[in-house]
Amino acid sequence: MHKSCVEALVAEEEAALLGVVGTGSILRVERRGRLLVVEFERVIYQRHARTGIPLLGQRRTEPIVAALDCDNYDTDAPSFAFVTGWDGTEVRPFEKWPQGPGMVDRHYKTGKPFLCRPGTREFHSHIQHLDEPWDRYRGRLRLRDLVLGVARDLQSKDVF
Repeated sequence: MHKSCVEALVAEEEAALLGVVGTGSILRVERRGRLLVVEFERVIYQRHARTGIPLLGQRRTEPIVAALDCDNYDTDAPSFAFVTGWDGTEVRPFEKWPQGPGMVDRHYKTGKPFLCRPGTREFHSHIQHLDEPWDRYRGRLRLRDLVLGVARDLQSKDVF
């Protein structure tokens, strides 16, 4: 897809997300050409040392930043990664990603950690999901839906 078309689609998604900044767990959103950088508020529950059960009233929040590389969006799904800072250039080590279902330490092609969720390039290009092509989701699963879903999970689940 032409670069100007990609940037227009990403700008549309950024505008939709800017409308929810500050109303929930999305703290900041910024588009940089085809790159969309999002700062989320992540809820972390302290757990009982022996049982691992979350302790009531023992929660804290911290910001976590993700970069969505929308190169060739929406012909291709965006690539999603948690990054070390607002500049959005360096992928966080997997140990510093939220842990739980959907977090995978190594993509078989890229060797990088990834979010295994419909709507991400890594999901649709993974050998285990070749029967779920992006074209099946394209048009009804928008970039904003992916970001809002991640934001919800970072707020409501003790593990991600």
